[in-house]
Amino acid sequence: MESIPSHSARDYLERLRTDRRVAQAWETLGSSLALAGSDKLLRTLLVCSTQPQEGKTTVATHLAMVAALAGERVLLVDADLRRPRLHTLFGIPIECGFADLLEGRAAFADVARPFDLGADARGALHVVPSGAGSAASVPLLASQQLADVVAALGANADKVIFDSPPALSVSDALFLAPAVDGVVFVVGAGEVAKREAVLAKERIANSGARLLGFVMNRFDDAKHGPGYHPYHAYYEG
Repeated sequence: MESIPSHSARDYLERLRTDRRVAQAWETLGSSLALAGSDKLLRTLLVCSTQPQEGKTTVATHLAMVAALAGERVLLVDADLRRPRLHTLFGIPIECGFADLLEGRAAFADVARPFDLGADARGALHVVPSGAGSAASVPLLASQQLADVVAALGANADKVIFDSPPALSVSDALFLAPAVDGVVFVVGAGEVAKREAVLAKERIANSGARLLGFVMNRFDDAKHGPGYHPYHAYYEG
């Protein structure tokens, strides 16, 4: 049974538009990622985590929104073919999406759903759901078809952000990671054991992916304290 988000994409957008402090935090993350990949154009980006419920979908969604608000043409793709969530978050049909591209049953125009950022938005955001019956398409992640689909999506946007399954739960992310220009690893503060996070990071790195950096999600000064950095040993890795 899939997890239902406590907030909608519309809620996220509203907060980005009304709370400048929140918007600046996400804009800073986007800028940091651009600097991390400054030697190569980052057109395609994968957001991953160790286990479920660490906030990777939230991070992917906010990165997509701030990039689109800044003037880019952005695609947000649900590449979690087993437990997809973006269709629920955005309130769009799950039918016809990423899996259908992998299977060759659909074209880009069939799967990209526009998301209204407001009349004053400088860019554009389209969301690609996972597709109905998407789990049956998982074996295609290990095929040339994946590289072809990533290239096709990249040709239709300035930036493509993929939301992927957790790295320790299934091997899907290990096929997706080397197919994109860079990977962002999300760590839920206090929600995952250090040894598991390190193992997941190593699996992604050993897949041949370009690991750009880490995002500590749900960090709370009051709870964890300003000196709380349980993953310091590999943050610089």
